[in-house]
Amino acid sequence: MRYRDLLQDQSKRIKYCRFNFKAFKLYYFRQFFTSRSAPFHDEMDAAMISKDSVFIKGFRESAKTIETMIKVIHTIAYKTNRFIMYYSIDKTLSSARLFDIIVQLQTNNRLIEDFGNLFPDRTMKEEIGIKKLSVSEFITSNLVKLQAMSIGTTPRGAIFTNKE
Repeated sequence: MRYRDLLQDQSKRIKYCRFNFKAFKLYYFRQFFTSRSAPFHDEMDAAMISKDSVFIKGFRESAKTIETMIKVIHTIAYKTNRFIMYYSIDKTLSSARLFDIIVQLQTNNRLIEDFGNLFPDRTMKEEIGIKKLSVSEFITSNLVKLQAMSIGTTPRGAIFTNKE
């Protein structure tokens, strides 16, 4: 089966993109990738999915920042982690990055079509009992918690337990 044909079938696309981060980012977020990637981006893509890799980056509003945003959204969509702490030099910057994630969850039509509304409006949250705390701390509709953190803050004792 050709790659293009694979991505046209929704159920096959969702399964395929779970373990192929490059396919996920290029299908759902192609607007961010208008030129050819540098070779190290392929290594980053592999590290994003590998269970054996740790991926640490410095943010400067570049491709690495976009890659991180997309990885967080991939983690939310596939619910591969239930609790994500997003670190930047200070909490304001971390919150700004979480806001970028919220915008994508609410406006990316391809993502919404395949995974549903992962950041529902207030009415829907109240109906299913999900509490939105703030832009710096919120829970998605599939019960993944995100929290903005500052590098100087320790996450000592931070856990997320779903009470449902």
